[in-house]
Amino acid sequence: DLERAKQHLRVDGTFDDDYIRSLITVARQFSEDYCDRKIYDTQADLEKDVESPSPILVTPVIEQAELMIIGHWYMTRESVQAGAFSEVPKSTSFMLDMDRRKTV
Repeated sequence: DLERAKQHLRVDGTFDDDYIRSLITVARQFSEDYCDRKIYDTQADLEKDVESPSPILVTPVIEQAELMIIGHWYMTRESVQAGAFSEVPKSTSFMLDMDRRKTV
């Protein structure tokens, strides 16, 4: 949620709220795409999903990974800075690997 993300980012005030909300949305989409699973915040929403293969309830690890993604994107607003390419930190991918859907 917005307050948790702002606490993680150490942001006061409301100036960047819309931008942070967009990062929250995109971080969830990134997590779902990476894990190849639909991620739900509540058990009730998870139980309503009858179409997604292997849906999952958000875990503390996924939540932390999403906060790390949000933090990275908040501090690094461009893909290239001063000649250095910036990608999502490997620690985030490692955390999401735990819930990644495995296909055989």
